[in-house]
Amino acid sequence: MKLNADIVFDNLNDHISVEMLGRKESGLHLSRPRFYTGNGQIFEKDTLYIIRADKLPMRSSVRPGAVLVVVGDTMQLSFYKNRCCIIHVTDDTDIFNVFNLVQDIYNRYETLDAEIANIINTTAGIQRIVDVAAPVLGTDILVLDEYFGVLAATENQAGTYLDLANLSTFLASEDLAMQRHDPISMTILDGSYLCQNIFVGEEYAGSVTFDYAGRRRLPSDGVMISYIADAISLAMRQLPPSESGDFGAFRNVIADLVDCVTIDQAQRSRLEKLGGKRRYVCVKMVLSKDLASLPYGYICSEMESVFPHSIAFAHGASIVGLICVDDLCDEDGGYLERLKADLEEFVEAVGVTVGISDAFTDLLKVRLYYDQAFAALVGSEFKTQDSRCYVFQDYAFMKLVLNAIGDLPLEMYFTDGMKRLVEHDREANVSYIETLRCYLANSMSIAKTAKALFIHRSTLLDRIGRIERELGCDLKNPDERLRIEILLKAQQIYDAMGS
Repeated sequence: MKLNADIVFDNLNDHISVEMLGRKESGLHLSRPRFYTGNGQIFEKDTLYIIRADKLPMRSSVRPGAVLVVVGDTMQLSFYKNRCCIIHVTDDTDIFNVFNLVQDIYNRYETLDAEIANIINTTAGIQRIVDVAAPVLGTDILVLDEYFGVLAATENQAGTYLDLANLSTFLASEDLAMQRHDPISMTILDGSYLCQNIFVGEEYAGSVTFDYAGRRRLPSDGVMISYIADAISLAMRQLPPSESGDFGAFRNVIADLVDCVTIDQAQRSRLEKLGGKRRYVCVKMVLSKDLASLPYGYICSEMESVFPHSIAFAHGASIVGLICVDDLCDEDGGYLERLKADLEEFVEAVGVTVGISDAFTDLLKVRLYYDQAFAALVGSEFKTQDSRCYVFQDYAFMKLVLNAIGDLPLEMYFTDGMKRLVEHDREANVSYIETLRCYLANSMSIAKTAKALFIHRSTLLDRIGRIERELGCDLKNPDERLRIEILLKAQQIYDAMGS
C-alpha cells in the first residue's frame, strides 16, 4: 500500500518529535522508504527518502512528489523545503531507529490493506472493514446507508439510526451535500466529525464518519477516510441487494395501485402471494417543517424496521405505507389502541404526522384506504389533539358531509327560507342560524336549547316560531331536518377551513 507524507508524519509523531516543512501532495503516492546515501543522487518522483542531515547535498535535483525524512539539523533545509516536502526529525535519535519506525508504519498499513482486500473478495462484510480499520486509525468509525441507517460501527457507536437531533443538524449544515466527493468537517452538538460520502457508481450509497471524541483530527484523516469510503464502496458492489426482488416488486405494485395504475395478472399473483391474508392499515405521513430536509428514504427504512411485514415509499410530498396489524390485535381482535401506541413512539422519533385508514385485507382496494388516510390528515387541520396520529373514523362524518356537498358552493343548496335566515343574521344582533343549529343539536328540546343559549323558554319559543316561519318548512319532517343539519354542519366545516 502506498502512503503519503501526512500518514508518515502523523504516525512518526506518536514516537519522536517531528515537524513538516515544504510542499506536500495529498494522494497515496509513496512506496516504502529508501536510505539516501548521497553522492549527488537525484531525488526521484513519488519516493520517500530517509537521510541524515549531514548527508543532504548542498544542491540536488528534486522530482515532483519526493519526500525527505531528514534526521538532524542542517542549513540545507531552507533550500529543499521550497522544492519538496520535508519531515524533519528534531529528536536526537539514530537514523536506523527512524527507518525502522517508518517500516513499521508501512507494515501496519499494508496489513490493513491486505485484510480489507481479503474481506472485499470474500464476505464483503462492512462491519469487518470497520473492525480492522478502527485500531489502525485510532478513531471511532460510523458507516451509514443512504437512508441514514447504521451499516457498521465501532463498539462506542451504539444505535440503529443516527439520532434525529444530530441528523437534522447534519442535514441543515450548509456544507453537507450528498453529491460532494471530498471529506466534510462538521461540528454537531459540540462533537467534532469528519464525513465522507460513499458512492456506488454515481449513486449516493451512504457515508463514513470519523468521530473525534477520543482524539484530535490528524492531517492524514482526509486521505484515509476517502480510502475507507472507497473500500466500503467496493464491498457494497459485492453484496446482494438489501431486499429481495419479490419484496421490492411488492412495494412497486402497491405504489402503482395507490397511483391508480392498472396492474397485470402477474402483478396480481405476486400481490396475492406476498400480501397473503394479512390485515393492513394504510398510513399517509407528512413531515413537520422543522424536519422537512429529512430524507424520505430514512423514514421509509425506519418504518419498515419498526413494523414487521410493513412497506413504505415516497409519494409526492408525503410517505405512504402499509402496516400489518395482525400481531397488534388484542384478545377481542382490536388493534387500534396498540397501533396508535406504537405509532406514537415512531412519529415522535421521526417527526411526522400520520393519517390512518381502516383495516383491510384486499390489497387491490388499497387506493380507497389511501383516500381514507388522506382524509384523516385533511381532517387533522381542523381538530386540535395532542397525538400526531389521526384515525379516519374520527373524521368520517366530516368527509361524508363534504362529499354530500360536492363541488357546488354551499349556498347553492340553500332554500329560500335558509337564505332569509342568513340575510336576517347580517343585520340583526341575534343569530337565527346559531339558534337553529343549537335547537337541532338538542333534538328540538326547548328546555335543553334554552339552557344552552342562556335564555328564557318563552323567549326561545318566540324565536323558534319566527325561524320556522322564515324557513317555510316543517322541522318535524325528518327529511327537511336532515337537509338543514347537513347544511349547517357543512357551514361549520367551511368556517373552520376559512379560519
